[in-house]
Amino acid sequence: MFERPPKIESAATPEVVERTQEFIPITKAEVVTALDEWGITDPRATAALRQYEEELSAATDVIASIDPHGAVRAEINRAMLLAQLYGETKNYKDEQRATLEEALVLASQSDENTDLVEQIYSLLESTS
Repeated sequence: MFERPPKIESAATPEVVERTQEFIPITKAEVVTALDEWGITDPRATAALRQYEEELSAATDVIASIDPHGAVRAEINRAMLLAQLYGETKNYKDEQRATLEEALVLASQSDENTDLVEQIYSLLESTS
């Protein structure tokens, strides 16, 4: 679980620093702020990113349990959401591109995913 840091002077992160230790879903904006302010090597930012990834994975698991055929599409969408998060940061564009490339490999394995392949190519073009 994302450990909320002690109160810090920052107008960008009041929700992050004010929440209690109970489980509260983390927003993409909070993770972007954590990565931008602390960097991916900081344990607080790493915990925020890990929690966000776990929440995305949990949603993917729910979709897979309802529709096993949709599991791969859900995983591709999860990767695309993670890539969008990286794209909103100041310093993690390489991670965005790598995540999109991994999603593209997965999406390219089935003709049923041509719409996702096109979306990923479009996102990759916009990151260049």
